[in-house]
Amino acid sequence: MGGLKDQARQHRNTVTAGVIFGVIVGLCGGVVVALFYKSPSEPPPSPLAASDCADVRINASGSREAFSIRVESEGITLNRALEKKIAVGTTQTYKQWQDWLGDAALRQSQINIRFLGDARRFREIYGKPNGEEWTTTGFYRMRSNEALILYTPAFRASALGNAFHEISHLITARHLGATPPWLNEGLAEHYESLDVAGTNTRFKANEAHLRLLQRKGVVGVKTLTTLSQQEWMAEDAERRYASAWALIAFLMDTPDGAQTLRGTVREAYAGRCGARRDLGKTLEDYPGGTASLKDDWRAWLHRRYATLPRTRAITAGGSSL
Repeated sequence: MGGLKDQARQHRNTVTAGVIFGVIVGLCGGVVVALFYKSPSEPPPSPLAASDCADVRINASGSREAFSIRVESEGITLNRALEKKIAVGTTQTYKQWQDWLGDAALRQSQINIRFLGDARRFREIYGKPNGEEWTTTGFYRMRSNEALILYTPAFRASALGNAFHEISHLITARHLGATPPWLNEGLAEHYESLDVAGTNTRFKANEAHLRLLQRKGVVGVKTLTTLSQQEWMAEDAERRYASAWALIAFLMDTPDGAQTLRGTVREAYAGRCGARRDLGKTLEDYPGGTASLKDDWRAWLHRRYATLPRTRAITAGGSSL
């Protein structure tokens, strides 16, 4: 019996010594690690951190820059001034996204722009080589992160705007993934109106959209923000495009609107990988709610109507904001 007790006592002593030795080794190891480990000097990452979950097929650039541009042409020689304007305008677009999301969430990408001087070749790439009624002059493909622009003599004047439109789609998809048409097309239509002079940029009023809305009336906020892609492309799509442009232009042009749009973009980014809040509902965050937004948007539109050149008499249509 006593022998068993002695053995038990010896076993406890051995275990205790082992524990003490382990603690000492652990402390010494911790000291060694501390000598070689430096705590990060940068702050913790932003909750809006970049992620590839929106579309893993898009290739990120290895550059430290937010983006790079490659401009190509097929069947046409481009003016160098056009390439310069594209670079300046795209830089301005990325600055806006940087303001919305911050540096941590700004995603690197290479934007490829291809101008085609042959209409049939353009239609073949688009997938409708024999289309009789042809209105598409630009489109984008996410697999190649590429925008293709029709650059025949009839469309050269609109080529820069078309390029900015498709670039906006690429950047929006790059950061937000799938996006409701009112936001996706509204942003693209807004950036289509970007004017570049040297290194300066400004947004011009889209007179064609304003005249259409003055004549037909704007699509209301609730209707506009609940349309599916299929509904968007139904008859009278031009009115929906014009209304989306007007909504985004209004939001970008006013302090309260700019803050509301920023919140909408951040909400879309936060939910890009799964379920997210109805983005139309984010407009309720406008100071005073959607009722105030409708009133302010209506007043903004009427001010824009008043600045239109008087080329002919126009009968104002009804508006149901």
